[in-house]
Amino acid sequence: MSKAYLEISNLNKTFKNDLLKSNHLALDNLSCSFDKGECTGFLGHNGAGKTTTIRMILGLMTPDSGMLTIQGHKINTSARNKIGYMAEINKLPTNLTPAEILKSHLKLYSYTAKLSKSEINAKVQDKLTHVGLQNHQTKKISSLSKGMGRRLAWAMATIHEPEFLILDEPSSGLDPLGRRQMLDWITEEKKRGTTIMLCTHELNQINQLCDNFHILNKGKLVLSSKKDEGVASLSSENNHLDWRHNYNLHLSGASETTLQNLGESNGLLPWHGFKQEGYLSILGFAEYTDASSWMIAALQSGLIVVRFGDQVFLDEEELLPYFEGGDK
Repeated sequence: MSKAYLEISNLNKTFKNDLLKSNHLALDNLSCSFDKGECTGFLGHNGAGKTTTIRMILGLMTPDSGMLTIQGHKINTSARNKIGYMAEINKLPTNLTPAEILKSHLKLYSYTAKLSKSEINAKVQDKLTHVGLQNHQTKKISSLSKGMGRRLAWAMATIHEPEFLILDEPSSGLDPLGRRQMLDWITEEKKRGTTIMLCTHELNQINQLCDNFHILNKGKLVLSSKKDEGVASLSSENNHLDWRHNYNLHLSGASETTLQNLGESNGLLPWHGFKQEGYLSILGFAEYTDASSWMIAALQSGLIVVRFGDQVFLDEEELLPYFEGGDK
């Protein structure tokens, strides 16, 4: 049985320009999935096709070909009632208040027809309190700070308890405290079992929050990964599987042969990956106990341990080539 909550299959979209400009291929046979209950990063340079994909999920645009399905069924209005969306830029009626915005927004979803007026008011008050806007609920949107506007955007995206949540640069415009709260709120949604699509240029958020990620470049999927499985390069020019390791041990001044002898003499399990960079030997392990046993043996033999720790899911330097080619 598929784990995918949302599945994108062979999606294509071309925007036709006027006679003086060539047509723009926004999505090129895009196929990827978003697993149920997991947070998946959706990354790419500006103009890579992320916004076009989101608009198709929300029903604001139709593909030239291909299909989008939720839990195995073609997306329809009922399925979209279970989607929450937080846009990168707030575009809200400036003459309304946060309480009015949330009430009208909540009424857009079909299930709220079963809620009484008092139940709707209670849900709105709970959400306003949750995002720290309870003391600002009667202010006009025009008088709110950008940070308050982002809090309201989060409230709008989550007030109906969506099954699938699309977040487009959710921390944009937030101060350090607001960013920390946003990370906490996203983590809460993950614990609730919400399937999340996180679009961001901040790789530290992907490392902290995401179980998987997809990278688009000029409408194509060029890199895809699951945190517990490694990185699969899907580029047609470099189609290979490059496994990462959960724990890395960096040692100085030891050859591969020396380390193999050290492992045999101490009865250590072999490493899962090995890389030599000058005088530095990097050993990769899947399990913490294996990595720590090697570190203890290395220290006891007089080797210098330069670094020991868990592997970063996304390394900025390694990923930069996949973002080349974006809008200038």
